[in-house]
Amino acid sequence: MKKGEKRSKKKVAGGKGTTTWVCVIFFVSAWMFVLGIFVGRGTAPVKFDIENLQKELAALKEAVIKEGQGRFKIGRDPASAKMELGFYEALKETRPSVLHKVKQPVRKKTALPQKKTKARQPQKVEKSTSSSKQTKPAADAGFTIQVASLKDMKVAAELSEILKKKGYQTAYTVSAKIPGRGVWHRVRIGHFKNRSDVGDILDRLKKDKYKPIVVQE
Repeated sequence: MKKGEKRSKKKVAGGKGTTTWVCVIFFVSAWMFVLGIFVGRGTAPVKFDIENLQKELAALKEAVIKEGQGRFKIGRDPASAKMELGFYEALKETRPSVLHKVKQPVRKKTALPQKKTKARQPQKVEKSTSSSKQTKPAADAGFTIQVASLKDMKVAAELSEILKKKGYQTAYTVSAKIPGRGVWHRVRIGHFKNRSDVGDILDRLKKDKYKPIVVQE
């Protein structure tokens, strides 16, 4: 019985304390309101420092609010409070990032005009008239019999002497430079105006086992 009475007394005392604070705050607020009206009209006999009174009133309000919050926080789970706080902080961080995301206009690539390159015309090569004109043989050029064409000059000279000893008195040697092959020495016999005049000597050379040919001088 005594324990129950003590608990009931504590509850009554706690309720009286809260009621007293509320009454004090209400009285001070009403008094400040009335003083404000008098000061505004200029009818108040005594000048009060309104700012200091407002600060004191705000301090009293904060004390009462903190006392009430302290009582309600006793049965609250601290883990849930941290989760709520983290949620609100994350919400604050994501808001500005969403606002700053602005779609930038896509720039279309404009094709640059290509410079027209003038086709180079092939340069005309002027052929010299001298190279185009082929040298025609002289009308009075005759014919001769070529027995051999040798690289060695001494061998060509010896062959010419052998032919003279065999009766070919008109045998002689002629040197000519061939492009890409160097100088060659040709062994020839006679000078004939017509091609038909070489028949007898040509047949004779073939019998002597030579390989003669008729060439134009």
